Amino acid sequence: MANVIIREYVSSDRDKIRQISVSTAMLGRPGRLFFEGDEVLADALTLYYTDYEPESCFVAEVDGQVVGYILSTKDTRSMDSVFLSKIFKPLLLKALCQGVFLHGKNWMLFLRVLGVAMIGGFFMPNFYAEYPAMIHINVMEEHRDLGLGERLMKRCLQYLGNGDLSGVRLATMSDRASEFFQKQGFRLFHTSPRPYFYTVLRKYVTLRIYCRKFE
Repeated sequence: MANVIIREYVSSDRDKIRQISVSTAMLGRPGRLFFEGDEVLADALTLYYTDYEPESCFVAEVDGQVVGYILSTKDTRSMDSVFLSKIFKPLLLKALCQGVFLHGKNWMLFLRVLGVAMIGGFFMPNFYAEYPAMIHINVMEEHRDLGLGERLMKRCLQYLGNGDLSGVRLATMSDRASEFFQKQGFRLFHTSPRPYFYTVLRKYVTLRIYCRKFE
């Protein structure tokens, strides 16, 4: 039997969380399928949580190794503000210094994303009032049969719900993850197509936003 521990995040977990984030970024598969630049991608996915709100993060350990995480924020409006004021410019500079924009794959992704943005494809309802908190969860594929996702979710929801927050939301493009979130009490709130991933996945995918109220 594996020795499984769900615990609070500590700073020594940071590198492992970044590694997991890029290795599972494309529907549980490596982010390099659609983007070249692991450091930049890891910053975009995890930097706010680990560096600015670490108290809202939890990890799953199996036999002493971190194999999954759940990152959260109590206030997405504040998170967005921090990202724009403190993370975005250094992230852009890192991308330039590391030659991220020299990769043809990245340019093609950028152009496709720009095309979707120009036709209003990234419209989102205003979630802030009812669902101010947000969750990002990932578990390494080889450990997904141990119930870690459910245990991580339970720990995080207990943490977020132990206060005056009205609700929480999360996003996924995975059919399997969608089923899991619904079992955890989340309901589908909004959908948005992501056609620019077709060249990678050879299928059209939809971003689904799930929400859950705190009682």
